[in-house]
Formats: sequence, C-alpha cells, structure tokens
Amino acid sequence: LLPNDVQLKLNNDKPYEQSKYEIDVINLFDKSGIISSGLGKHKILFCTTKKGKSSMVRQLMPTLYMDNDEFVLKELYQHLTEVVQITPLLGAGGIAPTVFVSNSVQSYF
Repeated sequence: LLPNDVQLKLNNDKPYEQSKYEIDVINLFDKSGIISSGLGKHKILFCTTKKGKSSMVRQLMPTLYMDNDEFVLKELYQHLTEVVQITPLLGAGGIAPTVFVSNSVQSYF
C-alpha cells in the first residue's frame, strides 16, 4: 500500500478527552515518521461511536478495510470490496463468508 492509499480509523469512547487524544495520536504518527512518509494529517480520522465509525467508512468506500470490532465489520462487510477481521483468536470469524480473518495486519500482507 502507498501512504496515500491508507485511511486510518481510530475509535475513542471518551468524547471529553477527544481533543487531547487526537493531538497525542497525531504527535505519535508524526514522531514515528508516518506523516513525513506521506500520510496526510487530514487522513487521520476520529470518532466517538461505533455507529459513527461505520458511517465514516461507508462514506469513504475504501477498497480494503481492516478492523477488530465485530459490530463495525457486520455493519460494513456487505458494502465494501475487501473486509478483514483482525483478531488473535484462532478459529475466529463467522461474520460473513466474504470477510477474511487474520491475526495481524502484517500477516495479512
């Protein structure tokens, strides 16, 4: 994947801390070199609910979507081309036959 192809979704269930959380995540990405490698800060998205996360992803219509949240995956799998469930559990899956299962992002690729 090229840095311009990556869309990151981060969920935060404490809206009152969201601003500090956003700053901390962006600073982490900046310090690790992810932003200087080509990922624009405008592509780092935040939301406070699972439903909001699902809505954002549906609007963006990514070619590939990876997540560990079964609720979000169940909402999205029928609308997206390639959906991957990231889980360390052996034998996990069952969301849908079209949802791939991997124990990590690295092992999927």
